[in-house]
Amino acid sequence: MGKTKKYDYTRLLIKTALNDGLTQKEIADMCRVSQPIVSHWVNGVNKGTIVQLQPLINKYGHKIKRQTMTVYLQQELKEKTISRFYFSVTGEIIFKYTFFINNCSIYKFIIHRQQNQFILIVQKNIIFLYEEDRIAIQNIEKKQFRLNKYKNFEIFDRNEKLNWNSKYLNFSSASALLKEIDSQDFYEKELIPLYKYLNKANSNRLIIALQFLIRESFIMHNIDIDDVIEIK
Repeated sequence: MGKTKKYDYTRLLIKTALNDGLTQKEIADMCRVSQPIVSHWVNGVNKGTIVQLQPLINKYGHKIKRQTMTVYLQQELKEKTISRFYFSVTGEIIFKYTFFINNCSIYKFIIHRQQNQFILIVQKNIIFLYEEDRIAIQNIEKKQFRLNKYKNFEIFDRNEKLNWNSKYLNFSSASALLKEIDSQDFYEKELIPLYKYLNKANSNRLIIALQFLIRESFIMHNIDIDDVIEIK
């Protein structure tokens, strides 16, 4: 089993080696494979095994880890004071989507792939830390939301990453993640402000976008999806 286990970051690893000056022929010699196999790796047609790629993993593995690690921030506002919790996720980002209402970004959705499991990051704009959910949504939909309203509370920062409240959900497979995204419970639990107070048209727009775009991303990353029919 160990000899045939695929390396999920094959394409990134090969591109890192090529960017470092190695040729496909040199990579093939290091991995003891033919050059056409390396060509398939770099084009994402196939993945190499850990055994095949071990020489490159030994050389570039630390760079791959840095490129695939992301730090996220959870925030909570109590009596005008923010408490913060930090967590990091290592894994290729295969999906990103930002949901806007009237040019205001409300939610972000990010999916990391870690071997055979997936981590969904749900990020909510920190306006919801300060403003009551219903009022915040109403102001955004009416184009009455203004960032300067919160300037005395120091909850917004010029570094855009600090303006999001993040949480994560683990899934053992792509089908398990899609099952959650397709369920009404997900939107009722994780997207309470939107699902409860957003007008029906905007709410449906978000649900349809997530269900479609995540499937599209999985297919583009060679992840098999049972309910996507291939026309031949």
